[in-house]
Amino acid sequence: MRITQMLNCIAIAYVPYIIFYSKGGVEDIPEHSALTALGFGFYVLSQFTKICLIASGIFDLLGLYMLNEALITSLTNSIDFYYIHYAITTRSLIRSERNLRTLPIGAGWALAEIIINYIVSFIAGFRDKSFKLRYYFNAFEANSKILYNFVSSFLVIHYVRASSKPFTSMPLLVGAILTHFFFVPYFKRNIPVGTNDVTTAEWISLVFSAASDVTIAFFIKYLDRLYEREKKL
Repeated sequence: MRITQMLNCIAIAYVPYIIFYSKGGVEDIPEHSALTALGFGFYVLSQFTKICLIASGIFDLLGLYMLNEALITSLTNSIDFYYIHYAITTRSLIRSERNLRTLPIGAGWALAEIIINYIVSFIAGFRDKSFKLRYYFNAFEANSKILYNFVSSFLVIHYVRASSKPFTSMPLLVGAILTHFFFVPYFKRNIPVGTNDVTTAEWISLVFSAASDVTIAFFIKYLDRLYEREKKL
């Protein structure tokens, strides 16, 4: 029963990762397993980069820990966006069509996160083996945050790429920002886990998260330009 509950928690929390990258065409990719392994490896590399960055003490030197912990999370999570983007766009590692790479790479990324964060820690005894009902709520709340992060990031990125049509794209940008201010507070008030009050610190973290999405969007636009230049060479 404990194993079943653990698998359910994993499914609730991480299946959307695979769905998010399901742009199709996976059956047409002969190197599906190689791309999955590529996604797996890039997740491990991303986590290792985060550990090295935090262990370097640079955030302590800048005094950012005293400012807001959510800012540190946003900065380190932007590393994930870089590695995912690089894995999908680069052709120097595995040759395949760009629009057919997303699902297997996303599946490998999600698989690595499941193994490292859940299975390994479960076997090692780092997590509570009872997996009570609160784990379902925690997984659902975490999944809701993942969802609003991806949705808002996608909308901001779309706005940046479609900046030549500001009147049609501006509502998307506004919608992305408003998502930060209403989506998470709504779920925190309706999920019976912990406190139902949205504190000032959480509102501040939403502001930092929104700013992080805008920064990531411009960064991805810059990477896209580099990718287009490489295609022309």
